[in-house]
Amino acid sequence: MRAYKFLAGGRRAIFSGMTWTEGVWVEAVGPPETCRAGVHGCLPQHLAYWVLDELWEIELDGELVETQLKVVARRGRLGSRVTGWNDHARSDFMSEGIRRTLRYAVLELREVGLDAEADSLESADDEGLGERAAAVGDRAARAGERDAADLAGYIVDAVEYTRIGHTVGPAFIAAHAADLHSPIGVDDPFAAERESQGLWLARRLGLTTDA
Repeated sequence: MRAYKFLAGGRRAIFSGMTWTEGVWVEAVGPPETCRAGVHGCLPQHLAYWVLDELWEIELDGELVETQLKVVARRGRLGSRVTGWNDHARSDFMSEGIRRTLRYAVLELREVGLDAEADSLESADDEGLGERAAAVGDRAARAGERDAADLAGYIVDAVEYTRIGHTVGPAFIAAHAADLHSPIGVDDPFAAERESQGLWLARRLGLTTDA
């Protein structure tokens, strides 16, 4: 199976501490078990959970266990590095997290009748979005719409994470925004949002979604 694996700089696995070598098979002693034994990788829909410095293709073989967040195999070998995962892609990923958080906030504002506040957020430019969101949050709180106020605050947080270069922060906030807004017909908004982020990232990087 073709999958993907995020690693720290220098091909280092952050949990095992192992430094991977390209093209060399690594095999577990026992059968694969999530977070305990085996070679771990992820499919496109899992990508947003595992973001690190480097992204690699990995070939998995043998007995395989698949969960909601990862795949684990008896053995695997590192393939090519995904060079598209670079500073530009990281910046786009953070911006996408802000956009998604903004969308949930706007939907919530419109649902509770705060259309002027929703319009205000939608018309804000990138540089002024954080300040605009803080003001909208104050107005929503005064109107007694706590969820809308919190979602506006999430935008402020996502903007700040982007400002300091915290790659995973905005996407994580967007998932919490989805959970708070709770779109109708979505059983697990947090998980659905994270999966959507992973697939967005896969498309952004030109990765195959057929693992």
